[in-house]
Formats: sequence, C-alpha cells, structure tokens
Amino acid sequence: MFNRRTKLILKNKTVKGVGQSLGDEQLAIVDSFKFSFEKETPKDLLLTFGDGTIDILTNNDAIDCFPVLKILHGIYKIGKNFNTARLMKKTWAFLWNTQDFTQEQKRKFLKDFSDANQERGAEVLLDIINRIENVNKIAVLCNLIKSRIAECITIEELVRLVFILERVPISELTKLYAYKENHYVPGESELLYASGLVYEAVLDRDNGSQYALSANGRQLLKFGLGIDVEQNVIAKKEIPGTVWEDDIAVDEDIEQLFVKK
Repeated sequence: MFNRRTKLILKNKTVKGVGQSLGDEQLAIVDSFKFSFEKETPKDLLLTFGDGTIDILTNNDAIDCFPVLKILHGIYKIGKNFNTARLMKKTWAFLWNTQDFTQEQKRKFLKDFSDANQERGAEVLLDIINRIENVNKIAVLCNLIKSRIAECITIEELVRLVFILERVPISELTKLYAYKENHYVPGESELLYASGLVYEAVLDRDNGSQYALSANGRQLLKFGLGIDVEQNVIAKKEIPGTVWEDDIAVDEDIEQLFVKK
C-alpha cells in the first residue's frame, strides 16, 4: 500500500494533540486509522463534514482531530504525492460516512471483520479504502458496513460485496438497476456478468443472451446503493425453444384441444 520511503516516514512520525490517552507515543498508520475510526466525532465538526467543497488538505480542524489524517497530511507536505492526497480524501469520506456509528458498533464490526478475513480488520479496511479508485464508492462501502452492523447481511456477504465493489467502475454500478428485468448492453453486460452482479437469464443463440440481477447484484443495489429491490428471487434461465418437464402436456390437456366450445 505504501512505498519504502513512506514507511520510513511513518515509522518516525509522532502524532501530538489527539488526546490524553495517546500522549506523544508513535502511531503506525493502521493504529492511527483504527483510533480515528473508533473515536467519537466532536460535535462541533459535524457541520463541516457534509460540505463537499471542503479541501481536506487545508481543513486543519479535521486534520487535527483525526490522527490518520494528520499523518497522511504530514506525508503529503513532504512529497506532495498525489496518491497520498487521494488516500487522505477517501479516508476523510470514510470517516464522514461512518460518524453516526457508535464506538461499540465500530469495535464490534472491526472484530467481526478481522475474524472473517483472518487478518487485522483495520489494516484490511484501510487497504480497501486505498484500492478503491473512486471516492464516490466510499459511501457505498459505508452503506454495506452499516447493513452489516444492522445484521441485514452476513459478514461473509459483506466481504464478497466489497470484493466486487472494488472491481466494478462506478459508471457501471449506476446502470445496475436496469437488470431488474432481462436486459443486455454490449460490453456493460459482460463486465457485470464477470463481476457476479448479473447472470445469464436468457440463453438465445438466435437473438442473443439477456442478463438479470444475481443475488449479489440485488444485495449491492439494496444495501450498497440504497435502491430497494426484492431479494428473495429465484434465478431462472430461459432457453427459447426448449421444452421443460413442467411444460409437457398430459393426455387430458391434449383432449381439451379438440373439445368443441
């Protein structure tokens, strides 16, 4: 996630003024992120968090409040690294979108997330934030976490959906609802199919295939994008020209065809 020079800077970086419990001890980037995520957001900062015009690189109140932003800002000032600025912006968006979670909910989620990934949850989460290429996806990520905290989805489903979220462009995610019905768009459908968000609902060699929402697609729509869509839908595949067992006529049905009205 970080190059060798960045790691050396982090190793020697001291964060001050972030509370009595921390004192002047050194914080690793993951520790600072975990602390920033779990801490309660000061009430006087809530008004500025929702302002989309804020430049996080100059918002000293937010930087001083969250140790992870303070560390990243310090790294940025040294090298003016664009990737660091991007990570800082995405981390800020994550902290803003999770500010309403209680400390207990955050700690419980991180433990849950650690167990599922068999790795330190805060480290995995920060790495995900770093890899997500579009800041608008951070809100989707936070919605999924919120749904997990509310026990609307399992931790395994969350991990699966986050894996998919990383790999699908935001422009394609906004088209997902169209697949509530059988649908096909060249290129788009194939990408969504490869990502596991849709399945091949109609297999037609003459007129082309049609795709519809998979279970993953329905969950991402509802719990990630906040678009209500039915969840308990059985995935069926239609193959035009194929006679299914349920469609085979019995003798009584055939006789009725010849009954005069």
